[in-house]
Amino acid sequence: MNLKNYQERNVQKLVSSVIEQLDIDGMRRTIVFQAPTGAGKTVMMTEALCRLNEAIADSNCQYSQ
Repeated sequence: MNLKNYQERNVQKLVSSVIEQLDIDGMRRTIVFQAPTGAGKTVMMTEALCRLNEAIADSNCQYSQ
């Protein structure tokens, strides 16, 4: 997906935040993703979920099953 610079930064930040939260103790946590109307939240979240899927599959995270 071709993301704008601000979208790329936000996707990277979101992915790293989720992985960090998963690695703390495995407990469920709430992560809020906010952006203004028209910022491309759906596109950014879609890309973030794809990257998370790849990152978790390639890691030794307990959720990689």
